[in-house]
Amino acid sequence: MSVSIDFYYQTGIYTKNGTISLLNPNIKLALVDKDYIPNLGLHHIWSVPDTWASATVYQVGDKVLPVTPSGFYFHCTTGGTSGVTEPTWVETEGNTTTDGDVSWTAIIDVSFYEVASGDGYTTGGATVQDAALTRTGPITKWDASDVVFTALTKTFKYGVLYIDAVVNLINKPLIAVIDLNDISASSEIVIADAVYNIEWHENGIWMSGPVADICT
Repeated sequence: MSVSIDFYYQTGIYTKNGTISLLNPNIKLALVDKDYIPNLGLHHIWSVPDTWASATVYQVGDKVLPVTPSGFYFHCTTGGTSGVTEPTWVETEGNTTTDGDVSWTAIIDVSFYEVASGDGYTTGGATVQDAALTRTGPITKWDASDVVFTALTKTFKYGVLYIDAVVNLINKPLIAVIDLNDISASSEIVIADAVYNIEWHENGIWMSGPVADICT
């Protein structure tokens, strides 16, 4: 049972590249295992499309995966030309790898921890249907249809909401992480050939606003 849903920091505040619409038709919910450790202030995107290449010019802000995926991607913090051989990546989140002229910072690759495709699940997760924003008095509510997986056989802990598209130059931005079994840090959901329904609260996925009208 879950009582915990947290929104990634950059979803609400991304002043450099604009806002992320909660009405985007490409919102998905992916199932992620317990080895993923959410970091709401640092994790911004679901996945990285590019693999590191030798003797290549990289600019600040570029992101690459190592040739052999390891659960991290690397964010360029000092631009330049990469080395002729792949560096030994420093796989501690927030730490730096030097690669020729380039400096890379390690960040966890959320998509690496997604459950495998098959057994009632498709890579990338399920599309969130009928997303809508409504306003009642001073309160704005974001809601959508429930997400249903049929004939599911999986072990997982988190549901991750993200947009499966490039939005304002951000590739696949993260929206929120839901701890689907928050009894303890190691608690998981185990489903064996059953329907698994993620049912949003009657007050929606998310609500915001003052408890009373500001102006009367």
